[in-house]
Amino acid sequence: PISAALETSSPFCEARSVARGVPSFATIDDEPAYHRLWEALGYDPTDMDRLTQRTGLTTATLSAMLLVLELQGRVIADHGRYSRRTV
Repeated sequence: PISAALETSSPFCEARSVARGVPSFATIDDEPAYHRLWEALGYDPTDMDRLTQRTGLTTATLSAMLLVLELQGRVIADHGRYSRRTV
């Protein structure tokens, strides 16, 4: 059917499949790369260049990881600078 074809070719379909691989709060602490990023982040806004220096991760990797953390509500992005969200 047309609806099935639209669903599989939709960008939303790709986003759903990517989201399935997103670590939960519990597993982020178990992932070494996320742990490095979390330690590099502070409560003061930090730019991407500083985060790449602190973590040794690539900009592409950091961007993806920061997006996951932002969607989970753990990180705030403001004008290209990232910080931990205060509770």
